[in-house]
Amino acid sequence: LCDKYSGLPAASCYRELWPLWQKDLRERPGKAAEEICERVRPAGAEALRRCYMGLTYILVPQMEMDVGRISAMCEAYPEERISQCFANAASRVVEVDHKLAERAIALCEVSKEKGYSTRCYDEMLFYSYYNYLPDSEGFNRLCSALPEPWQTDCFDHKGNEVVVNTDQEQQ
Repeated sequence: LCDKYSGLPAASCYRELWPLWQKDLRERPGKAAEEICERVRPAGAEALRRCYMGLTYILVPQMEMDVGRISAMCEAYPEERISQCFANAASRVVEVDHKLAERAIALCEVSKEKGYSTRCYDEMLFYSYYNYLPDSEGFNRLCSALPEPWQTDCFDHKGNEVVVNTDQEQQ
């Protein structure tokens, strides 16, 4: 169906057709995401990054923001996408419900155990600025849950200085 397109339109087509792979995504989310996103590799690095981000954003609420299930999914992603998965999953959790900041940070903590926490904490710092009102209860909850140096940067409202969603891998 998507083969008649090329470049970013093809990548978008595959990403939006996720319901066709719903059973596979539910049963083996990490591997299914890899199989879907590999189809967009010819469209370039940005299309590939967007594919994984899009599928992660779709799957996290379907997993009921469960840290264990999401972690298992991220760990099944290709090695070069694991840190992106944890970061995108954590940001999706707070996007769905601002009151789930601690759960989002718990994902970053799991990624820390695997050596992938910088990108996750950076993304949480970014979303502290764009998803929360300054000094609101949710903002304070998120900032308080972050480890240093992200906590200080969060309370200092430096989330807009963070660059996220790039393919420049961070540990």
